[in-house]
Amino acid sequence: MYGAVLIVVLIVLGGVIAYVGDWIGRRVGRRKLTLFGLRPKHTSIVVAVITGIMVVGTTLATLIIVDNDFREMLVDYASVKTELVATQGSLSLAQDQLKEAEGRLSEKLEELARKEEEVTSLETQIGELKTERDRLIGDIDQLEQQLAQLWQSHSVAQSLFDEQYKSLLQGVTQGTVMGIKGALVRNFVLPPGDVEGLDRQLAELAQHSLEVWRKAFQVVPSDLTAARAQILDATDRLLVRVLLAENVYQEDELTTAIQANLTVDERTRVFRKGERIAWSGSPVDPSKATATEIKAALWRVGEAARRRAIQARVYVDTDDETVGIDLTGTVDELVSQIMKASQPVWLYMQANEDVYNTDGPIDWSFGFSFERDRD
Repeated sequence: MYGAVLIVVLIVLGGVIAYVGDWIGRRVGRRKLTLFGLRPKHTSIVVAVITGIMVVGTTLATLIIVDNDFREMLVDYASVKTELVATQGSLSLAQDQLKEAEGRLSEKLEELARKEEEVTSLETQIGELKTERDRLIGDIDQLEQQLAQLWQSHSVAQSLFDEQYKSLLQGVTQGTVMGIKGALVRNFVLPPGDVEGLDRQLAELAQHSLEVWRKAFQVVPSDLTAARAQILDATDRLLVRVLLAENVYQEDELTTAIQANLTVDERTRVFRKGERIAWSGSPVDPSKATATEIKAALWRVGEAARRRAIQARVYVDTDDETVGIDLTGTVDELVSQIMKASQPVWLYMQANEDVYNTDGPIDWSFGFSFERDRD
């Protein structure tokens, strides 16, 4: 808008000046006026020239007064030219940088396209892995069912084996082996100083050996001496364990006496009240497991607790080889509670009171929780 107004003003101003110059020229020509002693003809030419000069001068003066940029360029042309050259150089550099940026942008777009293809490929692989996971979960469920069935079969086989083993230890032989080295023959608890009780128990074992194994029964002398001394020095009850020192064979007529080892343990707390004696190997999902499978998992926990208690050298009932109270009557109610759980649970066996090696059977119980303790 500003440029258009300036152009119009310059045109109008030039026209006015030209008109005035023409008017002065005509007056000079009619009256034959002279200027600086020149002839009228030459005076008209001078007036025309002066008018042209005035037009140009007026135009320049108007531009200088009105347009600051024009005035600065006219006054400092060299500096403006230098700045223009520098600006053109900057423009050229910016154009080069723009081209370089456009090239990098093109590379990034290509890389982005490759990444999108990789993401698509990974999403496809994830879908395939999820499908494979679902299939494996189904296989695991089937394997767990098979494991539960195998465990039931194992429990039956274990019971048969225990009965056969017990029969072997009692002399009801079904082969040549009557006793296995390290087997627990008997354990009993004695008060401090009760050496007579020790002799009485060993005498009963000797009589039992003659009746069942047809052999004499003899404790390793060094074990017997150490046991007597420990019983005399004791201040609390003691757990005495009698173990076979060697295998016992029915047809071994050369061996006249069965050798046995004695161990004497002071009364010691092996489990504290509330301690989790054994845990299930993995959590049980009530939404997938059947009552039979949960019972099988509980019996596995019970067997693990029994083994740990025996390893801790607690009192064992040698008649039925039990170490704790029978929990058969509590299992159904616990299974019913587990089936109502809204998430997988861990099964455990815990001590209901402090357990000492000289006490028995252990007062323990099954339980479950949503998280496993790391004790």
